[in-house]
Amino acid sequence: MLRGGSLRIKHLGPAFFTKWMYFAGFETGSSGRSRPLILDARVARTLGWATWGWSASSYARYITMSESLRDAWCPEAPTDIIEYALFTANGG
Repeated sequence: MLRGGSLRIKHLGPAFFTKWMYFAGFETGSSGRSRPLILDARVARTLGWATWGWSASSYARYITMSESLRDAWCPEAPTDIIEYALFTANGG
């Protein structure tokens, strides 16, 4: 598990940071960029991932996977519909 080293903010883990990025994130489709999504323990558990300590590359993989799933199932929907489905699949 990643602990953040010297850049760590005490008591603020990766799930909090992804929530902050989601709500502070840019508009969907802005400059062709992906919209940030929330990755927390419940979503990670649904994916079969460790429930804490994801790397930046794991988060990027999650965003890419969510976009691919959205494009296959419902291309006109925002990607957070996939995040919500993953969240609710584990008791949400």
